[in-house]
Amino acid sequence: MTTNESYDIITAVLQQAQKQDVNIKINPIMSNSVNFLDITTTNTNGQLTTSIYHKPTADPYYLLYKSDHPHTIHRNIPYTALVRAARLCSNLHDFHRERLRIHVSLLLNNYRPHFISNHFQRFFQVHKADILYKYFDENTYSQLHRQLLYQTSKRELEEQAMKKDPVLFPPVLQQRPWNQRLMTL
Repeated sequence: MTTNESYDIITAVLQQAQKQDVNIKINPIMSNSVNFLDITTTNTNGQLTTSIYHKPTADPYYLLYKSDHPHTIHRNIPYTALVRAARLCSNLHDFHRERLRIHVSLLLNNYRPHFISNHFQRFFQVHKADILYKYFDENTYSQLHRQLLYQTSKRELEEQAMKKDPVLFPPVLQQRPWNQRLMTL
């Protein structure tokens, strides 16, 4: 939360809110970064940056390579991990650090180094950012980040298809605004 009030006033308001419900635990902290779900948002000289937040208690494990899953599942794990990292990390340094973390995590899960490097290269080739595999180019990364950030997800595409297809999503079942002239509560 951002405010111009003093720390003492904010603390008093938050303590009062906490007293209203004993199930709510509020810890007031003043900082230039905040962790929320799996993202760390940092304010550096008025510039907001995002990176992936890893809970200290979480283990760095993915699906074991030797598990009895189809090969396509194993092949998509490095790819989707890099997509997630590119979408959430707003600068190249954080993305590179996350890429190294993914690489080590996959090695811990018995993925072969050759397999990992092939699928990392596939990610960069698919998104036309081959230069990032070997060199750090901030402009190329910012283009990749924006491209993936604003790309519609599979779920969004399915929702759009449902709205367009009258068989899957009949107009009778669509929500309409409440007409007060017909009935009032």
